[in-house]
Amino acid sequence: MRSIEETFNFALGEILPRINPIWNAQDSSSSIFVEQGGLLSDTTKRPDILIKHATTPPVVIECSYVKSDADKDARERLGYQLKNTGHSIETSIALFIPEEFRSYDIRQSRDALFKGKSVYYALHQRMKVNNSYENRRWVENGFIKGTACDVAQLVTAASITKELAAETADEIAAHLEQAASILEEHLSHEEQQSVARVVHQVTNMKGLKTTSILWLNALIVQQRLANLGTQESAYLSFTDENPIPTEVLFSWNKILEKNWLSIFNPAVKSMEIVVKLNPNAASKAISHVLKGVEKIYSYGWEILFNVGAELFPRLSDDRKQAAAFYTQPATAELLASLTIQKNDLNPETWANEKFPFAYQIADLACGTGTLLRAGYQRISRFHKECSGSTETLRSLHKNAMEHGLVGMDVSPIAAHLASSTLAVQGYGDAYATTQIAWCKVGGERNATGSIELFQESQMMDLFESLGHVVHGRQTDDKFVDSISVKNESIQYILMNPPYSRTRGGQSAFDIAGLNDHDRTKCQERWGRLINGEPAYKKAGMAATFLALARRKLRLGGRMGFVLPLTAAFAESWSETRAMIENEFEHIIAIAVSGGLALGDQALSADTGMEEMLLVCQRKSDPTTLLLNKEFYKGLSMDQPRKIRGGLPTICKVEFWRICAAK
Repeated sequence: MRSIEETFNFALGEILPRINPIWNAQDSSSSIFVEQGGLLSDTTKRPDILIKHATTPPVVIECSYVKSDADKDARERLGYQLKNTGHSIETSIALFIPEEFRSYDIRQSRDALFKGKSVYYALHQRMKVNNSYENRRWVENGFIKGTACDVAQLVTAASITKELAAETADEIAAHLEQAASILEEHLSHEEQQSVARVVHQVTNMKGLKTTSILWLNALIVQQRLANLGTQESAYLSFTDENPIPTEVLFSWNKILEKNWLSIFNPAVKSMEIVVKLNPNAASKAISHVLKGVEKIYSYGWEILFNVGAELFPRLSDDRKQAAAFYTQPATAELLASLTIQKNDLNPETWANEKFPFAYQIADLACGTGTLLRAGYQRISRFHKECSGSTETLRSLHKNAMEHGLVGMDVSPIAAHLASSTLAVQGYGDAYATTQIAWCKVGGERNATGSIELFQESQMMDLFESLGHVVHGRQTDDKFVDSISVKNESIQYILMNPPYSRTRGGQSAFDIAGLNDHDRTKCQERWGRLINGEPAYKKAGMAATFLALARRKLRLGGRMGFVLPLTAAFAESWSETRAMIENEFEHIIAIAVSGGLALGDQALSADTGMEEMLLVCQRKSDPTTLLLNKEFYKGLSMDQPRKIRGGLPTICKVEFWRICAAK
């Protein structure tokens, strides 16, 4: 006879695979275990629910009708190792069961959970501090009210602690630094320049570091495809101290025959030139890169680890020069959650795998794709919750890759990594041309990257502004290098735009490596493109991208931005703020001011600036929209109060009036 807690546990264990079909595995390596002994190294301990999947670290859920018991059991599970795998429990969830479940049988409990009956939960994690371990609880006090779907999402999102992710990323970055140093040591200055040109980098060392990232990315995906049973992909060997570069090239080219051009083509090109110049150096460098890959797979992080978000900021310094910063993964998840809401659409729409054809997500300064990835994970979550299956998830991913995710960036390598981080979220299925592109800056017509979209909705080498669309595979023996972003066509826009401006020690378009004359010409063209728009150059590019998003967002669509905090009060932002007030509704702004906004707690990596999140919905009634810039010039606005240091603030109305009260 089961206890009432066991009845709930089995009901939740049955619901979780319905919420997330990838947990519905048919083999012992990936499954959900309920009230089962012999799973931990200490066989006397039996977790209520253990979620063990091949691509994520194990997570335990401890359930109880007594709050203190749920907390105690969840906390005690931390640090225990899984039997036969060596993986330890670093994350657990304490779930407090509401009293009404006491009277339910297993069927009633299952139905109530599936229909969204509330439960209460808290997260426990073990973190390493100064070579010792400490436990952390989130929230610090009390419990979060949510549904079984929310708990399932938390299992995936929180399975890796931030500290462990950062520590691992540092270790992997060190391996890539070593690989780049080996190439620097064995290649002449001229040979290093040749490598840098292939990967579109200005300096030699940036070229060598970028090459090591491309190799790491390709090897991660190769192993992922092999694990998924893709015939063209061979398993990696982590025991070979002297890998043969030509064998690596053979494996990558074999994969390329079928698909994944966006991931393997740049890796192949860079590998080919290094092998031609110095095969011994290539072998030594690959061995260090493989150590990074092994580290990721030893934790089972093949899907969770974001190469672009975790490594590119550590190995690239060009974005600081251009004031274009990378979004922290946690920030991306928060912004996507605020922007893409389940009640936006009905369950039938979310459950339809053709959703990406009608509802696109765009980031017109996408970097390595962290926000697009968070946006895709958001719609994927809702698809799962609305009775999506493994097969429909496969179709959803393919449709999203080819149609639903629109991204543009001035860095070709960042655009490739964006495509890669999105591709690895799938199940090894082939996809064709994506809507991810890199945009040239400069050239004969002084192109300004995606800012050119003010003038045209389709970019097809417009003023040399489009560098290349990222592809999955070749179609009809030719590539079509174009990307379409029509006005009022996008449902969701997620962006952390560059903050660069032409004063204050910053200079727009520095990232392109242009000379002063060319850079000035691009800045002049930028000014002409935004003439008549509610955005000033003095406010920097962030205001420009807000105005651009307003053009591309459909009526009723929603956008989420990471912005400098000056957007809330600077005079140069006054017209942009007026545009938000008059053309948007349901405005939410979140700011963390003072020292709390800096360092590891910043919304973006390495800004050293105070920032804010802005989420708002474009008004559905076109008669209420005032698009004439002259209106904004004449608008009288009270001088906003400058934000003081203090507590985080959420303000749903009048976002420029945020004031962090102490």
